[in-house]
Amino acid sequence: MRQHVGRAARITLVAAAAFAALGCEGQLICTLIGCMNGVAVTLASPPPAPYRVEAVTPSGARYSWTCDRSDRCGGRAFFPDFRPNDLRIEILAGSDTARHDFLPPIRYEETYPNGKDCGGPCYVARLTVP
Repeated sequence: MRQHVGRAARITLVAAAAFAALGCEGQLICTLIGCMNGVAVTLASPPPAPYRVEAVTPSGARYSWTCDRSDRCGGRAFFPDFRPNDLRIEILAGSDTARHDFLPPIRYEETYPNGKDCGGPCYVARLTVP
């Protein structure tokens, strides 16, 4: 049997959750949700797997991410602990290589997964390769 929760009950539940997050004596309770600095790359038109996404800095440092199965990758790659000012993304599929340059300044978003009162920020650049 399906029950309908009324508007007043929903408001009560939201208020209770908000008070619970503050703790018994008004103290803020932070969760253990972590975050990572890095570069998130989305491929607008990912090639069929297998393929490799490489992030290359002007100094020649190269970071690699491999997709072996398209159903697991979703056209997305993440390069943790990486924060360059400019970057070349290379997509290698079979004998083909596509290159896309992202010129400075690359914009990094400041994120707080637990809220600003619960630990420092992480910085993530979200780049889309057409």
